Amino acid sequence: MKNKYLRPTLLSTVVFAFTMHTALAQRFHDYVITQKNDTIQCHLESQLFGLPKYGPLDKDILTKIDPDSIKEYAFHNKLNPYVAIKTAADDKKRFLVRLENGPICLYEFSQTTSSTSAPTGFGGTSTTTSNTKIEWYAAKHDDEVANIIKTNQLINFGSGKKQRKKNLADLLADEPVLLKEFTDADDYGFDAIRKAIQVYNDNFVAKK
Repeated sequence: MKNKYLRPTLLSTVVFAFTMHTALAQRFHDYVITQKNDTIQCHLESQLFGLPKYGPLDKDILTKIDPDSIKEYAFHNKLNPYVAIKTAADDKKRFLVRLENGPICLYEFSQTTSSTSAPTGFGGTSTTTSNTKIEWYAAKHDDEVANIIKTNQLINFGSGKKQRKKNLADLLADEPVLLKEFTDADDYGFDAIRKAIQVYNDNFVAKK
């Protein structure tokens, strides 16, 4: 039997899809939010290397985004913003995609690397393979440091699977029923983790 707390409903799926469509439709411009909490509509320009640059809508002046001065930025045609957050493995803040925003915030780091092998034998062809590394981090809304809770890599030198599970369990601990249901389901996949965080955030709002 599927977990009643983590089972998605048709209504919640429809509401989520409508909300996401509306959010994109209402965002006409890129934006940045400064560390002083000033929101600035602007033009964001991706760079071949490093962080994007931003500038006024009516000028060609561009400034490189810096996490010391910018806390969040978003492209008008992308749903999720990039947020400056420090992780337990970092000395300084870096920008991660925020997937969930609420009492528990969920962040994602992804990086694709490619490698090409040398041709084998006479007349052989080289082979190019790619690997996308995904790491999920989570933190309570006001926390300044996010801890890793999930990765798709078999080997992660920063933390073991047991520690990653504990990091998430610590965040869900003040919802013991949800935590037990999540633990008993014995599913630590990306979808199950995200659903647990969504349920936690919904429960928090419902209690207010």
